Amino acid sequence: MAVLGPLAVWTSAGEAVTVPGLKVRALLADLLVYAGQPVSADRLVDDLWGERPPADPAGALQVKVSQLRRGRHRLFYTTLAEQARTQLRGHAQRQWLERLDRETANVHSALDGAIRHREAHLALRLASAMTWYWFLRGRLTEARRALEAALAVEADAPGIEEDATALEADATAAARAFAIAWQAGITLLAGGGGGDLAAHARTALKPYEGIDDPGGRAAAEWFLGFATSDFGDLAPSEDLVSRALAAFRAIGDRWGVGAALSTRAKQAAARGDLAAVSENGRQSLTLFRELGDRWGQLQATEWLGALCEIVGDYEQGRRLHTDGLRMAEELGLWPQAADRLSWLGRIAMLSGDHTQARELLEHAVGLAAEQKYKPGEVFAEISLGTLARKEGKLDIADAHLRKVLEWHHQMGYAPDVAKAMVLAELGFVAEQRGDPTAAQAFHLDGLAIARKLGDPRAVASALEDMAGAQALAGRHRRGTLLLGTAAATRQSARAPLSPAERDYVDRICAAARAALGADTFDAQLQRGTEMEPEFDSEVAKGVRRRPIRECRFTCGQQV
Repeated sequence: MAVLGPLAVWTSAGEAVTVPGLKVRALLADLLVYAGQPVSADRLVDDLWGERPPADPAGALQVKVSQLRRGRHRLFYTTLAEQARTQLRGHAQRQWLERLDRETANVHSALDGAIRHREAHLALRLASAMTWYWFLRGRLTEARRALEAALAVEADAPGIEEDATALEADATAAARAFAIAWQAGITLLAGGGGGDLAAHARTALKPYEGIDDPGGRAAAEWFLGFATSDFGDLAPSEDLVSRALAAFRAIGDRWGVGAALSTRAKQAAARGDLAAVSENGRQSLTLFRELGDRWGQLQATEWLGALCEIVGDYEQGRRLHTDGLRMAEELGLWPQAADRLSWLGRIAMLSGDHTQARELLEHAVGLAAEQKYKPGEVFAEISLGTLARKEGKLDIADAHLRKVLEWHHQMGYAPDVAKAMVLAELGFVAEQRGDPTAAQAFHLDGLAIARKLGDPRAVASALEDMAGAQALAGRHRRGTLLLGTAAATRQSARAPLSPAERDYVDRICAAARAALGADTFDAQLQRGTEMEPEFDSEVAKGVRRRPIRECRFTCGQQV
């Protein structure tokens, strides 16, 4: 503490401490002057109020003493939360999660007190420090409300007191910038926001302008990139995470590097870049294992497990997701548990165990909804729609899928992976209802999204889906051309068919070969490898030649 000039107080870590109210500051300074000595109430009253004491001097002094004591309580839990924020990203993660669980009531009391007494700096520090804990526990609504309340204190307060230090002013600005950025990210994860995600991110990061806090800004950029990676245009998310990764590397933040790499693995999966999924996922997993952060390990192994599903290695995918579910449940990381349940449900579905798949996916959608975790809820809903469609329960499938589509429309998001998945499934539902025209329309829209995303695997899959619609309509020549183009696209991208995809393509090929004859079928298939379809809104009508190395295919497999 310093009492020469304006009173200044710091923690042992050098953090500025807000002592609320001029009289409370004066009381603390007075006690410091008399440190180690008895001091009478009359003496303190005289020092605080001089010749103009209050009507009830003893009562007024007791109020100030109580405010000072309560301030110590708020400071203690703010310091505890800031210590926990670091510990929650390392080997002691589980212990600190449990400790904050036990201290929840005290933390709420401290935050409510800081807000009630208009201690903006302390309220922002405490709410910001607790945000990562609330995020891990899936308490997104609690985090959003706490940040909003702390920011409202900052907005309503008349300003920093005249005797505040420059250090305190800088810390308040940094805490406010953090709270604004993370509140925006939390809102997106909870299913709010919508519209232009890039504009949302720019607005959320604006308070960092002019603040010398590269670590705080990088963390905010990563979190906003993480939050925007599930919905809408992927480019803003990729830009945010790339900037964050560069900053983390520049300042030597290994946890930040691991977090950014895990999000890059997720983005690569959306783009169909399987090599990048593996590379980024494995690098992230190595870092998080060294740091001891099990949440980070969950992020990395989720996308390594997703890669296993894509290439058809269901056993390894099941092992990774089962281990991840166990870890998430042990730590009480319920959003991550919901995601793992969905992945396991999808693998059970692809393996033919529809009963287990339904049980897992229904658990996943309920858990995600309970946690207000919109990405997990959407993923589980789409997967339940796929399962119902595979079981021939077309009305149920349609309800699940259109629920996601309607929410996507309400939010105003740009077309994304989730919408492409929904459109593909609605196309399959239309096929099973015997409506090739509707199926073609859904698959055509899905193809447009796949091209926009730049995912060659998704493009190939959409072309194969369109071939199925053509086959249903009896247009086997056009369908076979599409299959040839899809096969060439897969070869160019090194994205082979998964077992489930292969079964679907083989059925289309068998029907086309039977209808056209082997020679015509083979010629059309080869011709398709040399062409790129251009579609209008009705059917696949024309094709244009494109340069491609010569290749020959049998049904669903390169020779």
